[in-house]
Amino acid sequence: MEYLDHERVAQSLTAAGYRADVHGEGKSRFVFAENDNRAVEVSASDSGVWVEYWDGDERPKFDRTFATVGPAVADAKAWLSGNAG
Repeated sequence: MEYLDHERVAQSLTAAGYRADVHGEGKSRFVFAENDNRAVEVSASDSGVWVEYWDGDERPKFDRTFATVGPAVADAKAWLSGNAG
């Protein structure tokens, strides 16, 4: 499982201009960030860092798993900015 510093991820997303908070406890912990009608949930998984992408629906639009935190956060920022998807 990739170590995920939830607070650092939330700070990075907030510094980029998005609303971001840490939710949950233990293995259920995740970062939720949103901008306009888009949102992401970032969490640790056995395979790395898992990101769910939301676009105004009640269900995620899609999800991706990244080997490390850096690419996961960069992709989440691209989605939130509207420059991806």
